[in-house]
Amino acid sequence: MKTSVEVQVLQWFERALAQKPEHRKLWLADQDMDQGVRDRVLRLLDADQASGAFLEETAIAEEALPPEFPKVGERLGAYELLKPLESGGMGVVYLGRRADDVYDQQVAIKLVRPVHLLAAAEFRRQLISRFEDERSILARMSHPNVARILDGGSTTAGIPYLVMEYVDGVPLTDYCKANKLDVRARLALFAKVCDGVQEAHRHLIVHRDLKPDNVLVGENGEPRLLDFGIAKILEQEPLPTDGKRHTSLSAMTPAYASPEQVRQQALTTSSDVYSLGVMLYQLLAGVRPYELGGLRPSEAEAVVCDTLPDPMRKMLEKAALTEGERKARRAQLTPDLERIVAKAMHKESARRYGSAQELADDIRRYLDGQPVLAHPDSTAYRMGKFVRRHRLGVAAAAVALVAILGASAAALWQAELARRAADDTVRVNNFLMDVLKSSDPYNAGSEISLSQAVDEAAARVTAQFGDRPDLASRIRFALGYSMVSRNKLDVAERELGQALREARQAYGDDDTHTLAIRTRRRRSCGTSWLPWSHRASKPRPSTT
Repeated sequence: MKTSVEVQVLQWFERALAQKPEHRKLWLADQDMDQGVRDRVLRLLDADQASGAFLEETAIAEEALPPEFPKVGERLGAYELLKPLESGGMGVVYLGRRADDVYDQQVAIKLVRPVHLLAAAEFRRQLISRFEDERSILARMSHPNVARILDGGSTTAGIPYLVMEYVDGVPLTDYCKANKLDVRARLALFAKVCDGVQEAHRHLIVHRDLKPDNVLVGENGEPRLLDFGIAKILEQEPLPTDGKRHTSLSAMTPAYASPEQVRQQALTTSSDVYSLGVMLYQLLAGVRPYELGGLRPSEAEAVVCDTLPDPMRKMLEKAALTEGERKARRAQLTPDLERIVAKAMHKESARRYGSAQELADDIRRYLDGQPVLAHPDSTAYRMGKFVRRHRLGVAAAAVALVAILGASAAALWQAELARRAADDTVRVNNFLMDVLKSSDPYNAGSEISLSQAVDEAAARVTAQFGDRPDLASRIRFALGYSMVSRNKLDVAERELGQALREARQAYGDDDTHTLAIRTRRRRSCGTSWLPWSHRASKPRPSTT
């Protein structure tokens, strides 16, 4: 399906309006288009400039308005026009009030932009069709974050209008800036915007022009989604034979449009998810991911469809922030937030969030300290999120765990000591059993005394306990004691000396066992150390 000349004129007109006023004609002269289309766009720009001041209350130029256009003070049905509020690409919005004395109510009344009434009959027909679509779309929705439609109709001259609830608020980005919201507050607010978009998606409605200016935030902090002028009800829009959906009047905003929308491909709710991602990027980084001003349509398409935006932390350098604000914002832009925005803005629609609700849920998971879907799952990631989410509980559990581990370690250490002591006892007992066996005539081949067996055992201590100086020193001490008792002082001195060296190696110089060996070795040649039976056999000195 070939785009009509009227649609082409309005497409180029809206793209020209997106440029700075002083650059519009120069920009238009640089574009590749039919000269007839260019001339008509220039006439529209001139007409727009002539009527551009009509929104200023103190300087409304009545002669700049078409004669059939409603004037301030006139009534449209039950409502009276009070003053102009704002002007968009296709329409203008007036503040109005209920004027039939049923009840007092301020409303927003949306009409066709006066300059468009100068267009051809086909274009006027498309405008009327758009207003009828918007009225039908808004009538299907009821949500606290979507502006409600109250009424609608046409003037006696056939100019369509919509009556909506009046939202006394400011655009989303302006609200965040004026109230100096930090990242967490911006995320909480934006999640409500996603809720409003999800309400539209629930009715199979694609907004197609999501941007901060279409979200007003009131004094109560509640955002309202506006301007469903180019929205489409998916179930009512058959796909053209060429596979492209030609957005009538091309009223989309390219800076927030999805790649498939820029390419005029089939749209789904995923296209709105992309636009939400761009808005979230702007809220967090302070600037949009792409700047398309002054670019040709083909260049803008290449940027949107093929260029990956810089990380938000990097783009903060371009934001109009104080150094303190920039530093604070950078500290709050975590890798999880980068991943959430990247998933919402993925070039491939199938790899974005499946819905605006999924995006809102992931934002709320992030705010709650839970793992987010945009992050590759792993045990370490989930554990880290759990710890940050339950810091006090984890700290208390850690203290308890340390206490339990400490008690367990002490018990294990005591058990190990007991086990080693038991093993040592078995090892010493086996050694002693070998000593006793050596005195058994059946085992030794001849009868030897226990004293001889003990003397022979002394020579076997090193072989049996060379790896355990602690046990060797104790056995040698016992053997040395036995040899002193049998008056074998030279051999006793040798065994006690070796026992002392082994005790120092095992326990150190100041251990009680080492000191006991040293003391008894020193006394080993004195009578005071000998057993009483040995001392009693010697003659007592005379007392005379």
